[in-house]
Amino acid sequence: MEYVFDEWKETLENYEKSINKTLGEMRQCRADVQRMKTEILNAVAKGYYRRDEERIVLSAPEIIIGDVDKDGNLWMNGEHSRVIIRSNDISIEGVASTIADDAHADLGSITCRAGSIKHLAVDPGPAGNENVVFPGKSEVVTLAKGVKISTIDNDWVLPNHSTSAHPGVAIHSCGTLNIDSSVPNKSLKGSLEELKNAQEHVIDNINQDRTIEQQKKVVDDCISQLKALYENAQKLQGKALEDVRTNSMEILDLRNKIEQLLPSLHAGVTDYVNTLAEVANANREMKDIDRVLTSLPDESKYNQESTDASLLLNAEHISLTTHDGENKFRDTKEAGVECNARSIVFTSKNKDKLTEEGLISLTAKNIDLMAVEKTVAKDKTTMQPVGNIRMQTKEMEISSNEYSLTEKDDKPEPPTMTKQTEGSKLVICMPSTEIASHSEKGEATGKVVLNAKDVQIMSTKKKQNKKEGEADQPEELMTGGKIAMISENVLLGGTKENKQTAKTITADTETLTLNADKTMTMNVKENKSQVSLDEKGIKLSGDNNNISGGSELTVDQKTTFSKDVNGQKAEFKSVNGTNCLLGPNTNDRKPGF
Repeated sequence: MEYVFDEWKETLENYEKSINKTLGEMRQCRADVQRMKTEILNAVAKGYYRRDEERIVLSAPEIIIGDVDKDGNLWMNGEHSRVIIRSNDISIEGVASTIADDAHADLGSITCRAGSIKHLAVDPGPAGNENVVFPGKSEVVTLAKGVKISTIDNDWVLPNHSTSAHPGVAIHSCGTLNIDSSVPNKSLKGSLEELKNAQEHVIDNINQDRTIEQQKKVVDDCISQLKALYENAQKLQGKALEDVRTNSMEILDLRNKIEQLLPSLHAGVTDYVNTLAEVANANREMKDIDRVLTSLPDESKYNQESTDASLLLNAEHISLTTHDGENKFRDTKEAGVECNARSIVFTSKNKDKLTEEGLISLTAKNIDLMAVEKTVAKDKTTMQPVGNIRMQTKEMEISSNEYSLTEKDDKPEPPTMTKQTEGSKLVICMPSTEIASHSEKGEATGKVVLNAKDVQIMSTKKKQNKKEGEADQPEELMTGGKIAMISENVLLGGTKENKQTAKTITADTETLTLNADKTMTMNVKENKSQVSLDEKGIKLSGDNNNISGGSELTVDQKTTFSKDVNGQKAEFKSVNGTNCLLGPNTNDRKPGF
């Protein structure tokens, strides 16, 4: 058996050399070490090991495996115990005990209970001290008719842990439920560098403490002692028979020493191999970390290019609500649904076509549509308008009236206005406001209508921050203010379609200027009176024209009267009569003539 000790030393030396090689070479050397440890354990003859090259079946109505007493209870001796199941393929199956019909089958069950339960989709290695993630080979699959995941924020007791899951997937959290589909870069780089530093620290500590060297010396000393004991025993057994009988007690003592030393050798080999495995795992992880760090994009590329991360929610009906655990609506300040993204799109389409009865509805007591930048400084928030808000549709209605909705043949009827809402108003406030109806060529088309009992178009100073209940003050005209009505045709006061006219039109101003390139006409339809201004002059017509008011009328143009002229008194520098001059006796004039 002398050659075995040399093989053991060579096996350990080969494993130490393999810790910087590939994972496959390292595991092959580790397998040789495991065979060596098995030989040592077989020589120790302690513990219980049962192996069959075909199959081992444990059968009983109830099977308990663990560090338990005969009653099946865990030995509470203050020591830590563990059960490890290690294989290439592990299957835990709970089979229905009775098969009646689908509704009454006594289903099998699997229950896992512990203070901490972890599922890691990694390769643990033959000894269970590795965490290898092979490319494309890490997955956790849960398949069921109903899946329930719930967290309860209680100490000492978890209620409703035995409730069944309804068909579907139910995820519940008493605290924060975080569904994150994102590709980190800077934070991932930081966490990987921290992990690499930790592994480097592990290797540095092992090297500084000379742990491997010391553990190897323990193993070498044990092997040397075993080898010396075995050689002494061989020498005693190789003597004559009568000498062997004389030295039997000495030979037995040597064998006892060998048996006593084998557990120490096994413990030393285990410590030595585990330390080498720890270094090998650290080296492998550092290489993998360097590979990942090299593949990470720089910050500018990461910020500019897509990471292809996405989150898909797909259902016939999706509901986002802010209800509490009692399914009651939360009306607290913190309750709400928030969406934040570079681009947010709401559509009602089917294969890139709008659905016939598609509807996007926003209903609330207060709705804000803002394109602003918010700046918060102490107790003041400044909202600076930026960007654009665009609304494009075939027909648009903005109303604060009360409407009633009805259905006919399961189809909604057009809303019917029932009454106006008192105190409602529409305010549009911005430096430049344009209401237009024009074609793609910029030509004015269509129609814009402002219809109300009281319509005011003003250029005034509006009082800001008026206190509640404060009376309205008369608006002050804006200095330099201007209101322009520009069109080929402008109509004030009535419409030709329904033959209605305004009762009054009042212009109150310091100066009123009316300019017409050709003709200016004022008509009174009832008595057919007319004042007309054109390139020929001023024309007044009507059954009874009257110029009144004031104390004097001056006409500084040549004046022709085609009809009779009546008056109280007339003064002329000279009078020419073409036919005759009629009147009382000029020598006996009466007063007033």
